[in-house]
Formats: sequence, C-alpha cells, structure tokens
Amino acid sequence: MQAAYLANVTPGQARVLADVNAAGLDALREYLARGDAVAFLGAGASAPLYPMWSELIAELVDAAAHRLNPGQAQTCRALAGQSPEEVVEIVRRQLSDAEFREVLRATFRVRTDRESGRTWTPVHELVCRYAFKGVVTTSYDPGIVDARSRARVRATVTGFASYTDDDAMDRWRTGDVFGDGELPVLFAHGRGDQPDRIVLATPEYRQAYEGKLSHVMARLVDAGHLVWIGFSFADQRIAAILREVAQACGTRASPGAAARHVAIMPGIRTRGNDPGILAQRAELATGLRGALPRSPWRSLRAAGSAERSGGLPIRACRGPAAPGGHRARR
Repeated sequence: MQAAYLANVTPGQARVLADVNAAGLDALREYLARGDAVAFLGAGASAPLYPMWSELIAELVDAAAHRLNPGQAQTCRALAGQSPEEVVEIVRRQLSDAEFREVLRATFRVRTDRESGRTWTPVHELVCRYAFKGVVTTSYDPGIVDARSRARVRATVTGFASYTDDDAMDRWRTGDVFGDGELPVLFAHGRGDQPDRIVLATPEYRQAYEGKLSHVMARLVDAGHLVWIGFSFADQRIAAILREVAQACGTRASPGAAARHVAIMPGIRTRGNDPGILAQRAELATGLRGALPRSPWRSLRAAGSAERSGGLPIRACRGPAAPGGHRARR
C-alpha cells in the first residue's frame, strides 16, 4: 500500500510527506477507531464522474456564451478560481431562470462510469465502507447515496436529507440523526434533482447559512471530528463555509487550540509547491493544518493500512474558525 501511495515520489519527498502527515494520520485513525468521524465531501470526491467546481463554472459560462461577449466570458473564467460564487451569480444574471435550471439539471444528471457501470466513485465507496458515522457533502450529485446503498446493506433508502429539510436539520444539529440509522447523509448545499434549491452563488450562501445550516455546521466544527475529503489547498469553498458559519454563529478558533479535524487533499506535483509551506498556507487561510496528500482514493486506502505513518497524506486541522482566526461579526 505504501509503495503504491508513494509511487513516483523521491526518497526525499517521501521523508517530507511522512513528517508533515504524521499528526493527521494519527488523528484520522483514532477518530475512525472510535467511530467519531464525519466525512465532509467536496467536489473532488465525485470526480471525474462529475465536474469539479472550476469545470462546473466553465459549463455555466459556456451556457451563457450567447449572452456574453468573448472578453466577458474570458474574464468570468479567469475569476472562477478566486471568486467562484460571484462568477456564478454574474453568469446566472445572463440567463433566464428556466435556462439556468436546465443547465443545472443537465450538469447534475445521473452519470455512469463507462467501465464499471457504477454511478459513484471509488472515493464514495471507500467512505461508505469505512467507520464514518455520517457524511456531509457540498456536492449535488447522488453518488454518495448510491454508494451507501451498495456498501451499507442495512442502511435505509431514506437516510439522506438536504439543508432545506427543517426536521432533518434539527436532528443533525442535536446529533440525534446519528441514532436514526446507518450512515446518514446531509446534502449541505442541496441536490442536483432540485436545481432551484442548490447553493451556488453568494446570495444562496447567505440565505442557506442564515438558517439552520450554520448551526448544524457550527456543532460539527466545534464539537465533532470532520474529515475533509475532495477539497484542494486553493479551494475557496472551505474558507467560504467557515466564514458563513462564523458570521452566523460568532465562532472562532484559538491559535493554540488542539486539532479536532483532518483533511485529505490532492497533492500538487509541480515545482514550487513544498508540502510544508502549503500546509502552513492552508492553516493561515482556513484554520486547517497538517500535510500534503496524494489522491483522496489512495489516501483513504492507506488509512486502513497498518503500515507506518509515512504512507498517508492527510492533514490535521482545528476548528471552528473564520479565515485568519478572527471572530466574525454578525
């Protein structure tokens, strides 16, 4: 397992990864052993079956191309990485409500892998086979629910909910949901089959996190043990989520607080991307700290291995936090 995980990595890089990953690895194994871990999934967990965030925005820009001149379209694509929610809102203003919903329906239609015939990814299946007590996803596709039905034979077909379900949100806030059934799933930003309730743009973020979602997230971040999977070091979504939670609930993290969470993030193989520096950057930007991983699939496979800690690229993180560790005002 470790040899596969560290494929194409030099001995020097392997030593660096082992050092940076150590704390996160220990935390992940401890949380899984105790059954305390909640998986928090980003778009990377659904890739390549479903589009990553940047690819989704590109599809939206393409759909609105007849309403944008070439310079406007190019600017939207360039801004997508640093201001994704704002770009979505700009693009949506160019389309009618019906056009926008149709684009979302087409984008999040159920997709099937050509080789396996499955409607979920290997990461989805591994999450469902590990001892997570629940799953929160910011993706809109049904992959995690389909994998849950396959891997958890005792799981009920009704064991998932969206942020729009008031009763379910109450049970997630109190933690009672974990006693309702096996591996409950929360679609924190809505589902693809309900395009009019998807959280994509800034106004929808504000509306969603002004409601019960911020209190659910505050409880998970403050008292739970989250395992962030499918996000990247440059992902603006983590910062946006923590910012909205902080603004709604006034939470903050102490600089010396003990790590409560871990994150599995894709490694970057280009020059000028030192794992230690990237880990520090992520800590300063979002309150996450730890190591540089490889792919989420390999990372989760390695988490179940008894091999030495150098093989798992994960990061420990603390929470809750507003970006920069400052208290956010209401």
